[in-house]
Amino acid sequence: MSGFTLLNNSLRKANVLIAVVVLAYGLPVFGQSLPAPEYLRLQGEDRPPATDPGVTDPGVTDPGVTDPGVSNGSPAPYQHVNPEDVGKTIGVGVVASAPTAGWTGSTTIDVPGTVIENVVINGCLDILAEGVTIRNVVITCAGTYPIDVQAPHLTVEYSKISNTTDTKVFMVSNGGGNNLRVLRSEITGGEDFFFIGGNVDGMTVENNYMHSSIGTSEAHADGFQIGAFDDTYGTMTIRGNYIWQNNPTIGSTDIVFPSTYARPTLLVENNFFRPWGYYTLRCNKPEGPITCIARNNVYSSEFMESPYSDRPKMTAFDEFTCNRYQNGSFLSENTGDTSSCPAF
Repeated sequence: MSGFTLLNNSLRKANVLIAVVVLAYGLPVFGQSLPAPEYLRLQGEDRPPATDPGVTDPGVTDPGVTDPGVSNGSPAPYQHVNPEDVGKTIGVGVVASAPTAGWTGSTTIDVPGTVIENVVINGCLDILAEGVTIRNVVITCAGTYPIDVQAPHLTVEYSKISNTTDTKVFMVSNGGGNNLRVLRSEITGGEDFFFIGGNVDGMTVENNYMHSSIGTSEAHADGFQIGAFDDTYGTMTIRGNYIWQNNPTIGSTDIVFPSTYARPTLLVENNFFRPWGYYTLRCNKPEGPITCIARNNVYSSEFMESPYSDRPKMTAFDEFTCNRYQNGSFLSENTGDTSSCPAF
C-alpha cells in the first residue's frame, strides 16, 4: 500500500458513510435523504431554464446554459473571473436558484453517472464512480476533503465548495484527475485547494474564484500541489481563474507546485494571481519529464510593491510568455518577444 493511500485512509477513517439508494429513471443516487425532485434531478429529466437565458457556455455540461468564454478551446487572452462575478456568472444561483434544500452527512457516490444538483451538503463527498456531475451545489466540509475524487470524468460546476479545516479542498487520486472538470465555482478554505496525483489527462480547472486558505504559519499551503505521492501524468489546464490566498498569517509556498512524482504537461493561462508565497508558479523538474507553459496571465499590482517586489514570479517554466501586471506592463521574467503578445 502506498504512503499516499495510508495517509488518505488514516485521515478519513473517522468519517461515517451513510447511503440510501433511491431509484428514479433507473439511476440510483446516494445520500442520507432524498430531497424533493426539484432539488435533486437525475440525468434524463427536464431541466429548468437558466436564470439568465442570455448567458451561454458551450463547454458546460448543460448545453442550454452556455457562456462563450468558457471551455470553447480558444479563450480570449487575459480573460478571467473576478470576485464580483460570484452569484452572477459563477457559483451557485446562476443556472438555477441558489439551493436551500439540505442534504447533510458524509456521502459516498459509487453509482456511475450520478447527478447531484441544487442542494446544500454539510459534509464531505467521496467520488468512487465515474461520470458524476455536481451542479449548483453548496458543499461545506468540516472533515478531511470536501471532494475526494477517486474516479474519472467528474464535473463540478456553478457550485461553492468550502473546507473549514486546514487540509485539502479537492483530493485527487486513483485516476480521479482523468477528465476532471471544475468550472465556474467558488472554492474556499483548506490548506491546499487541489492536491493531485495519478492520471490528470484532460483535467481542466477553469473560471473559478479560489480564495481564503486556512492554516498556521507552519503550513505548507499550495493552490495546486501536484505529484507529491503518486506518479502524476497527462495534460492539465488551469485557465481563467482568480487565485488569492487571502490569509497573510498562513505559511505558504506556491500557487502551482509540482512535486517529486510530477510529470504532466501543464498549461497555465489567463489567470489572475495575487501574492501567495515563495513562487507564484513553480515547475520543478523532479524524477520524470514535465512540460510547463504559462501565458497571458495577469499579476496583481501588489507584486510591484514591497514586500512582494523582490519575490520571483516563476521558476523553470518551459514557456513563460505574455504575462502582465495588472497595469498592463510585462513581467521581466517573460521569455521571447513581447511585441507579438495579444492586446491587453
